[in-house]
Amino acid sequence: MEIVGRETLWQGNFLKTVRITYRDGKGVLRTWEAADRVGADGVVIIVPVTEDREFLLSRQSRVVNGNYTIEFPAGLINPGEGVMDAARRELIEETAFEGASYRLLLENIISTGSNAERWTAVLARGVRPAADDIKALYPADESEDIEVLRVPEASLADFLFTRQRGGDSADLRVFGLVETAKRKNLL
Repeated sequence: MEIVGRETLWQGNFLKTVRITYRDGKGVLRTWEAADRVGADGVVIIVPVTEDREFLLSRQSRVVNGNYTIEFPAGLINPGEGVMDAARRELIEETAFEGASYRLLLENIISTGSNAERWTAVLARGVRPAADDIKALYPADESEDIEVLRVPEASLADFLFTRQRGGDSADLRVFGLVETAKRKNLL
């Protein structure tokens, strides 16, 4: 496959749609539509775990689904911002907690058919409430409606299934990232 060109079809404040022209493996010229981020160097998702092996989850209203989603804290990486700096900033902004240490867990793309956005997963260990002066540096985004949930590792799956039965959505990445951290012996 060879990318021949990209054309912006529409651009908003956070997303744009593009038409990609490419030549497939048989030499046939084709097009595909996709979405790209505007003004971001990717997305960071944080897997926060306390010393007591509790995960911090966000119950966040998501306009796109029209309901609440249980997920790990995440956010855009600002242009030129380091991944670990973005992870720390987003964790404090969304939960008012910070980690004692941050470690790269995984990096790759999430939605291969609609965008090429790179996601970086970071494990934050020793998570504890942030000091007031730190929270003042990273205030919560006023447009986000987030409830912070502390869930013991042993009951995480049951908790998510119960919340789904109650009407919330559960982000599939939660299951995969916890399993990845376990397989890497990081929990």
